Amino acid sequence: MFKFFKKKKLKCACNANETSFEPKSFSGEITSIKVLGTGCCNELNENCKSALKELGLGLEVEYIKDISVIASYGVLSVPALVVNEVVLSAGRTLSKSEIKELLSKA
Repeated sequence: MFKFFKKKKLKCACNANETSFEPKSFSGEITSIKVLGTGCCNELNENCKSALKELGLGLEVEYIKDISVIASYGVLSVPALVVNEVVLSAGRTLSKSEIKELLSKA
């Protein structure tokens, strides 16, 4: 009569590997980079800093943890990467090489 399903336990939202979010593209000079996360998404922040250093870009990464600010970007799953106020990735932790590839397309 009743069917019970085991719920998948996640440590944090960072464990989401896929999202239905469609990333946009941007063009021009990179002026700002933000990582959106709830505090447990430090890996994307560190990968982003490393990628910027390797690319020789002298930019600071702003790490935003405020849920209301994250929601204002339309992001439903974290971590997310925002470049020039355009959300490029959401719902998964990008590797350093993936970040470098995204940033070099600008």
